Amino acid sequence: MNKFFAILLSFMPLGVLAQTLALPNPVEANSLPEVVTIALAKVLPIFITLTVLVFIYFGFLFVKSQGNPEAISKAKTGMRWAIVGAALLIGANALADAFIRKLAEL
Repeated sequence: MNKFFAILLSFMPLGVLAQTLALPNPVEANSLPEVVTIALAKVLPIFITLTVLVFIYFGFLFVKSQGNPEAISKAKTGMRWAIVGAALLIGANALADAFIRKLAEL
């Protein structure tokens, strides 16, 4: 029982310090919609660039295949998944915009 009180008393100064210590806000936003907007503004261009590079890569594979059915099949599959990725990117952006608007209403 004495160990319990010793441990409890050892954490008391930390509790007092936590109540008086003021930490600066490292985020430039003051609300959740602003945080989501800032995060999207920083992340979305990276994913758009990657999507364009994937389209270019699989387009290059189409050209490089020169009629080889295996290579054409690989390029078609890759292009299909690139289209799915682009659709997911557009859908995620639309969903995030709807989320931001809904949070702004609250």
